[in-house]
Amino acid sequence: MKTLTLSAALLATAAAAKPPTCNDCNSVGDIAYQIVQKQTARNFFDINNKKGRAIIDVSDTAKDLEERVQARMNEWANSPAGQPPLDALIQTGKAAAAAGRTAVAGMTTDGDTCEINQGTIRNYICKEFADALYAHELSHKRTCEDAKAFGLKPKDVASVLFTAADEVRAYDLEIALLKQHLEKVAKNCPEWSLLRNVPPTDKQKKALDDAAAARKDSVKRATKALGGSR
Repeated sequence: MKTLTLSAALLATAAAAKPPTCNDCNSVGDIAYQIVQKQTARNFFDINNKKGRAIIDVSDTAKDLEERVQARMNEWANSPAGQPPLDALIQTGKAAAAAGRTAVAGMTTDGDTCEINQGTIRNYICKEFADALYAHELSHKRTCEDAKAFGLKPKDVASVLFTAADEVRAYDLEIALLKQHLEKVAKNCPEWSLLRNVPPTDKQKKALDDAAAARKDSVKRATKALGGSR
């Protein structure tokens, strides 16, 4: 019930004076990469997914499973061969996520008290990412409270399969919120519409045409300045 740090793909920016924002077209790659990252982590916990079946061992402890998933996520974050195909915008987001980051206290849920510790991560990531993380931990909190209501103790629900299923539910909620935010931000970004094979609106098409014309004019002026004739 803790936030995976995910090594190079960490969300926290050490030098940030205040939390960054992720509400414009420049943020689309970052948001999309977070979704891919969370989906990958979710699949490692899913016994019904081949990634999960490859690492889930019922003889392990929950801590063993969390450490194994952490190790696999670190490998995934640092090895192109271990990543799913990523489009250009998501690659941009991955590069941004890997640059200038440091470990901070992530969110956790106490298995004894069921209380959420939000750590310091809200100081370093945009509100929407933090809210999605909090929803993830809130899912764990509810599971913990339900278990206590039925008289179960932490050791009773610390089995690998219980932990894995709890993580899948928490990640599904977190991913749904991130996708919701992505759709809200990206609907006004013509480049993202094209990458999703969604026909651009007239307004978006004009923005693309204007950008193309500006680039063409810039090339012409640069060529002339260099003595060319194009």
